Amino acid sequence: MSEKKYPGIEKAVLSSSAITVNLDYVDVEEEQRAATTSEESKPTVVQEGDEVAIIPPVSSG
Repeated sequence: MSEKKYPGIEKAVLSSSAITVNLDYVDVEEEQRAATTSEESKPTVVQEGDEVAIIPPVSSG
């Protein structure tokens, strides 16, 4: 997800939403930590044809 390309998107949308790529949940916070440290986990890279879902927070009562 690109904060450079879409300024404010992380705070406004992504920080409170669940994200999936090809039906696999992506932990955005974990990916950011790994990107800023020397952790060897591979970041999720969205490829052409991938299915991406942004699932907003929901409430039930």
